[in-house]
Amino acid sequence: MIPSTNSVRSNRADGTPEFGLMSVDALKGVLHSAARYSGLNWVIRRTLGRRYPLVLCYHGVVGEDRPDQRFLYRNTISCRQFQIQLEFLNRHFNPISLGELIDHLRRGTALKPYSVLLSFDDGYRNNLTNAAPLLSKYGMPALFSITTGYIDRTDVLWPDEVNLRVLGWPLPTMPYPTPENGFSKVQVPSIVEERTVLADKTRADCKRLSEPERFTYLETLREVPCPMLEQRDRELYDFLTWDEVRSLVAAGFDIGSHTVNHPILTQVHAKRLESELVGSKVRIETETSKPCTCLVYPNGQVADINQNVENAAKSAGYMMAFSATGFYASPNEGLYSVSRISVPGQAPDQVFETRVSGLHTWVKKVL
Repeated sequence: MIPSTNSVRSNRADGTPEFGLMSVDALKGVLHSAARYSGLNWVIRRTLGRRYPLVLCYHGVVGEDRPDQRFLYRNTISCRQFQIQLEFLNRHFNPISLGELIDHLRRGTALKPYSVLLSFDDGYRNNLTNAAPLLSKYGMPALFSITTGYIDRTDVLWPDEVNLRVLGWPLPTMPYPTPENGFSKVQVPSIVEERTVLADKTRADCKRLSEPERFTYLETLREVPCPMLEQRDRELYDFLTWDEVRSLVAAGFDIGSHTVNHPILTQVHAKRLESELVGSKVRIETETSKPCTCLVYPNGQVADINQNVENAAKSAGYMMAFSATGFYASPNEGLYSVSRISVPGQAPDQVFETRVSGLHTWVKKVL
């Protein structure tokens, strides 16, 4: 359904509705604080951590906090935040490598209680310039999963491109991703908060399109110039080069596959699925002279993974594949749907602690 301007106005800037005197955001804030100061996070973390390893999902680390741009930086934390999180993890968890996790889940090799592995998706240059030095400082192994088709290029991932094009759209109306209506036009709000909601909804609805429909929609958007795209924050969006990928390997970090072009794998045909998985694996191994043992699914939610996708990952030669479904990693999930917990950007420390405990996933189901 195409969102009207009125429906956009009925929501907050982050897309959450208001209930009475307290918004969902405010209620979540209360719950995060209560979980932290009551000790509930500690209890849950200690209970789960004794039995299961924790795998965290990061994307980017930038130099400065961006509290005024939470939408664009929602998956990206600052160096200050990252250092605080690494100190927390070093106090409460035992860092492990990808190889140790694989041995544990495939062969039953014992891990220390409260084991944690850090992973980074997409392949941004800030992973090398900002994240890697801090990881090395704190002695934390990490997995960097790269989208090989973007390495050595100046493009942005298509979800980020949609965000920037909607936020910077210069015309009063724009196409909306409803292919059954021929990408009908929708009014573009002039108020920044409302336009942010529209961008968020547009990106989410793009993920529901088939691959050909999404390509056609993006080509339609690209007919209109986007200065905001050209003026984007390079620290946030720029990708690694292959030389820089090799620098991460030389520093002792693992490199995984995040496919070639970052498609939602349940929406592509079998031949394309194979090329995305095999092509990225072969390219990584060729460029790094190291085996690529694991795959990280783009988007990584329940709807983005099915048995065909898992079978294709196994056939491509991966030993393990990761989702981002918000739970501790359990052998019961299977080797090709290992869960991770995502770390949000520009959020208070208590939000990170609630995520790490696993409580956030249950709160999200309620709210």
